[in-house]
Amino acid sequence: MLVEARKKQTAAAEGNRARIDFRQGDGMALPLAEGSFDAVTIAFGLRNMADRHRSLTEMRRVLRSGGRLFVLEFSQPQRWFRPVYFFYLKKILPRSPDC
Repeated sequence: MLVEARKKQTAAAEGNRARIDFRQGDGMALPLAEGSFDAVTIAFGLRNMADRHRSLTEMRRVLRSGGRLFVLEFSQPQRWFRPVYFFYLKKILPRSPDC
């Protein structure tokens, strides 16, 4: 995955994208200094962590005060919420003006 990320970075190397540094590491013991990031993102990865709480604690540790954590995960909602969830996912979300 890191090889693919670097390929995409090279192909799109403009502005701040060139400053992105990709690293491999343990999501439950990040090799990063405390409070060193303004933002932390994870997409479709939290579900693969052996200990989600520990992973989220690590993400918070490396965030500076006031930093933001962005988590993108999709799952099957509980049965009672499915109609609302799928209506939003299929009808409202695709029409978002920012996309």
